[in-house]
Amino acid sequence: MSAASLLREMLAARPGSKTADAVRWRLETAIMKTLQAGGRRAVLALVRDLNARGHRIRLRSGPLGPKEWHEDLDGGRTWTLYARSSHGIRAVSVAYRTAPPPLSPRQQKVHDTQEAFYARYNRVAKHAYARSPEPKLPPDDRLVLLIGEFEADVNNGGFSQYLDNKGRRRARSALAALKKVKASRTADLLSSALEPGARLGKLDDRFYRAPEDLARLAMKHLAE
Repeated sequence: MSAASLLREMLAARPGSKTADAVRWRLETAIMKTLQAGGRRAVLALVRDLNARGHRIRLRSGPLGPKEWHEDLDGGRTWTLYARSSHGIRAVSVAYRTAPPPLSPRQQKVHDTQEAFYARYNRVAKHAYARSPEPKLPPDDRLVLLIGEFEADVNNGGFSQYLDNKGRRRARSALAALKKVKASRTADLLSSALEPGARLGKLDDRFYRAPEDLARLAMKHLAE
C-alpha cells in the first residue's frame, strides 16, 4: 500500500487508537523505504505529492539538518513527519495526535528544557558528523551527543538498530553517559542489550513502555 493510502487510512482513525497506531507504524515503514531509496529529496517529493492531493503540509525545520513537516487537521488533530538522512544515519517517525491543551507553567518549563537539549544535540551532531574521523568534543557536548543519538536510534528502530549503527564500543560510552546523568533504568536496559544472547525485542518493549526523560536528566546534570 502506498504512503498516501496509509496516511489516508491513519487520518480516518482516532488519534491514539490501536488502528491509528498500527497504520502509523506501517506508514513509517513505507516512508523509511522511500528515504532509503532516494534520500530526503524523495521524501520531499512525497510531501509535494501529498499536498497536490489536497493536504496542507508545511516544513517546520530549517534548510539544514533533519526535516520536520507538520499538518493541522480539523477537530484539533495534527500529524507530523520527521525524517533524517545524513552521514549514514537514517530515521523516520510519524506522530498523529489531538492538539494538547495549553501547557501549565511547570509543563512549559519541562518542554523548554527538552527543547534546549535537542537543540544542543542537533548542533553538536551536525558538527561531529560533518568530519571524519569524528572530532574530539568537550566532555559536556560528547555526553549530549552520546545520549541524543542513543535515544534517536532506539526510538526509531530499537536496540538492534542502535547497536548496528553505532557499535558496541560506542554503546559502552553511552552507557557511562547514562549512568552519569542518573538514567538508571535506561542504563540497565542498555547494559542488558550488550550481554551475549540478549533478547533485544523484549528490551525494546521495556524501553518504550516506561521511557525515562533523558533530555531532562542530561540537562539537569549539565546544570549541576
